[in-house]
Amino acid sequence: MRRIAERAGMRVGNLQYYFATRDDLLEAVARAEFERDLAAVREPEDDPECRLDCALRVLLAGWADGGGSVFAPMSLLALHVERFARLRDEIYEQFYAELAAIVRAVDPAASRAEATTRAVLITALVDGTAVQLGVVGPTVRARVLDRMSALAVAIARGS
Repeated sequence: MRRIAERAGMRVGNLQYYFATRDDLLEAVARAEFERDLAAVREPEDDPECRLDCALRVLLAGWADGGGSVFAPMSLLALHVERFARLRDEIYEQFYAELAAIVRAVDPAASRAEATTRAVLITALVDGTAVQLGVVGPTVRARVLDRMSALAVAIARGS
């Protein structure tokens, strides 16, 4: 907490006034990052396939710059701390619902259950891609982003 307060240019007492524990701070950071991710997914676009593509690229670009880095420790904590398990479940449930709405715009014939299943698959694809983009060079990164986007759209279409 001292290092965080120092980097924020404040006294640790001021930081602890707003966040009594590290868990409180981590939850607030996770929620703020998630709201940023939701804003990317909610960005309006006339073409639903383009909306999906744009949203996923914005998410991955933000994560590559360090945004979203709070989700890995939160997911690990969720294995042992009920508070973070609930937070993880809440975040993913909302994220799946937003993606499922895009999936249904891409494929109006998809049932709600099917759209949610596709949203989970797209999320798994994007989460895995985010990890791998940190490993590969810029040339491969561009190809991977294009292929990931094409696969996400294909999943949304149900093909």
